[in-house]
Amino acid sequence: VLAHIRDGWFSRGSKPPDLLGVFACSACHDAIDARVMVNRRERQQYVLDALCRQLHWYVANDVVKW
Repeated sequence: VLAHIRDGWFSRGSKPPDLLGVFACSACHDAIDARVMVNRRERQQYVLDALCRQLHWYVANDVVKW
């Protein structure tokens, strides 16, 4: 599932573009969307790591040109 990253840029009512999303299992998606309690700093670190991996995957698979 693509979990969209909001963290201060987008409100609950608006969805960020898919470029600001990461592939996540349902448990991770719940954590990213803050539906379960996770330390904010820890969540941000995991999301940053996931986003870097996702962007690398996009470039490696010619989804986004570098």
